[in-house]
Amino acid sequence: REKGGRVMSRKRSNPYTEEYNDRDKKVVKKDMAVIHSRTLAKLMSKKTSVSTQAPSSGFPPLTLNACRVCIKMTDTFRCSYCTRPVCTSKCHRICDNCQGYCCTFCTNVNYDESLDRTFCLECEQENEEEALSASIN
Repeated sequence: REKGGRVMSRKRSNPYTEEYNDRDKKVVKKDMAVIHSRTLAKLMSKKTSVSTQAPSSGFPPLTLNACRVCIKMTDTFRCSYCTRPVCTSKCHRICDNCQGYCCTFCTNVNYDESLDRTFCLECEQENEEEALSASIN
């Protein structure tokens, strides 16, 4: 065949036979099914078996779950306010008033004073009510 004055060559033929390709596809599918079932079994066994107190960490009891904030599968504890799983990295804050471990969604940082203060939503509401009653009196 000619195109624009040049002779177009055909693509190379496949050096492997159809029989070889079909055999490989079956082996790969079988291996993937085995890998999937083993991975799923490991994940399920970890989720149910891991529930321990971290030694000297100060955190509440830890379990293996997806963190509500960063969505990573890691050691988590329950937020004191919303009770959803929160990881032990930078996804939690400690309330300065009640000392509860809360997720970053359930805390607010107060910048009114020279030092930043962190309050859970419940303690923040109590502080606002106290400040309002003090300003009225």
